[in-house]
Amino acid sequence: MNSNHENQTSRRIIGGRKLLVITLLGLVLGSAAQADAMGGIMTTGTAVCGYTNYNYAVIFNPACPAGYYTRVWLGSTQVMHISAGRMRNGQFVMNYRVYNTRGYHWTVRDGSDQTRFWSYLSAGELVMNPRSVPNRTIGIVSGQMYGSGRQTHNATSGRNVGQWWKMGFSPTAVNRQLITQWQQWWLGGRKPGPKPPKPEPPQPQPPRPQPPQPLTDVSVNRHQVTVTLRDSRTQDGDRVELFLNGKYLRQVTLTNRGTKVKLNLRTGQNRFKVRALNVGTDNANTVAINITGVVKGRSNQSLSLKARQKTEMIITVRPR
Repeated sequence: MNSNHENQTSRRIIGGRKLLVITLLGLVLGSAAQADAMGGIMTTGTAVCGYTNYNYAVIFNPACPAGYYTRVWLGSTQVMHISAGRMRNGQFVMNYRVYNTRGYHWTVRDGSDQTRFWSYLSAGELVMNPRSVPNRTIGIVSGQMYGSGRQTHNATSGRNVGQWWKMGFSPTAVNRQLITQWQQWWLGGRKPGPKPPKPEPPQPQPPRPQPPQPLTDVSVNRHQVTVTLRDSRTQDGDRVELFLNGKYLRQVTLTNRGTKVKLNLRTGQNRFKVRALNVGTDNANTVAINITGVVKGRSNQSLSLKARQKTEMIITVRPR
């Protein structure tokens, strides 16, 4: 696609001086208070992710670079935030982030946003075909749009480019008044209305992995000891795997009650390693360890690991 054609297509998707908005299907705001609380909904509709349908809304918000953002409700506890896109190689590209809100986010029916908890889960990109946009509409704002998406980052596993899946947006209700205000703002009029929408909720960055809390070395008075492993906080599905002197022992799912593992040690030094396989809902793998027969060092130790982090200790056997 040549640059002139691409620029024309871009203006048709994200706004232009002579765009005609699709006929109003119905107002989606129940009251002025609801409109202020939500930031001004321009469009509601159905988003198809793969083979699943979800509700979505396009929210007019001058605090955003393009004046709007899109929210997709993926379930009772998860939302997807999509930023306004840009043209790249003849395609319309948008970035998204998925958050766990513990169910306190607003929906079209609920009213104001009561979200106080934003836990980052994943991020990705949506690549939409500009030719899928009907004439006389504005891309995702007032017209249908189809393309594909993929996950590019996962909070648990780190960067993880996933498979492409189908993505589509089909508006069911369009607020012509708000879209007109957005067009005026986008074209330089900067007239968002008498009560500007509230800023988009903060979107935290993925946390950086912290170094694991290390185990400390101990000495024991026997060749066979029992190691008890348990979850030191909420029992939330943490799993670890154990190694002794470089050999794999077993995998343990941590519980508050605890799991006992026997270690057959050799005289002298033994290298005992713990590796986290995942993190639970508390975003940390929290392990409490108790070792029998300790004569030097701490028999009770605790640590906090991220997924795939590991720590180890030297267990020295000193027979009586």
